[in-house]
Amino acid sequence: FREADEPHRPEDAALLEQAVRGVAELNRRHEAGGAGPFHLLHRERRFSHSEQRWLGWERKRGKLEEFNRLLLGDDGTGFTVHEGDPSGLEGTRFVITLDADTNLPQGTASRLVGTLAHPLNRPEVDPASGQVRSGYTVVQPRVVTSPESGNRSRFTRLYCGDASIDIYSRAVSDVYQDLFGTGIYVGKAIYDVTEFAQSLDGRAPENALASHDLFEGIHGRAALATDIVLYEDYPPTYLAFSHRLHRWVRGDWQLVPWLRRRVPGARHDYLPNRFALIDRWKIIDNLRRSLLPSALFLLLVSGWTWMPGHPLAWTLFAILAPAGHLFIDFATGLVRERWRPSSSLSRGIREDAGRWLLL
Repeated sequence: FREADEPHRPEDAALLEQAVRGVAELNRRHEAGGAGPFHLLHRERRFSHSEQRWLGWERKRGKLEEFNRLLLGDDGTGFTVHEGDPSGLEGTRFVITLDADTNLPQGTASRLVGTLAHPLNRPEVDPASGQVRSGYTVVQPRVVTSPESGNRSRFTRLYCGDASIDIYSRAVSDVYQDLFGTGIYVGKAIYDVTEFAQSLDGRAPENALASHDLFEGIHGRAALATDIVLYEDYPPTYLAFSHRLHRWVRGDWQLVPWLRRRVPGARHDYLPNRFALIDRWKIIDNLRRSLLPSALFLLLVSGWTWMPGHPLAWTLFAILAPAGHLFIDFATGLVRERWRPSSSLSRGIREDAGRWLLL
């Protein structure tokens, strides 16, 4: 249900009945000698004192947390409706999370399962503290914009290729993964239910995290698998893009307390901070990125008021600054073209290496 000013809306009952009926029909259509494979889990609205509205507890983070507890055998979750055979969820080891606008290509799920289940990636969790010592509880695939969504409106045609802010959806290599062995969780990935829940036990304070993905990925130790791809839609209008960016920036700044030595816990206490220096840098880097639009606007105002030089030069610089990644891509393409096996330079290097081997 959408968040509202009251616990129940007139259209709630009809909408829930339609969803239950649809899932039941899917189960009847796809059952194979038993109950069907589909489930509907629904939570009622709760009053949020911080938001002063009625909504699902902790939104998406609370939904995943309660789902994990349900899979681990907890009967005290907030799910008031469960359509489907409850025994079908028993023994679930992995969960793949997707947004409504995310496309899962055929074969991607099995590749995600195979990657996370690989012996070299299996997590080792300290039973006393719950900290992941090695391995991973989350595997984050590469998320790219679906080709059809880039041509839905004039806004998407202009901005769909902008990677100055949304860098994660275009990552083919990652400094954090390459140099430090961990990537960044962006909410559309696969995770190990037991170990993931254990790594977050008692660590997430209530009503404090709107953007929980980076927080959970650091605690659970996320890996970036760039050879596995998911596709998602780009916001079709500027208003939808602004709402999404507002959520991201709000969530980034809510992680500021996790830069300290002692951090808030789930039981209204303070705990020693588990985050390493590189993990805290991830938070700082997100804060830096969130300030980019404001910094560009300040640069434009300064260039047109008091800074030396022609205002048009500062305007051009402010316009080209977010497009710096295009020059990097262009330079990278030139290097690849020069060093690819078909080039004369690389052929010469191979011939010289062959001569030295003969000598």
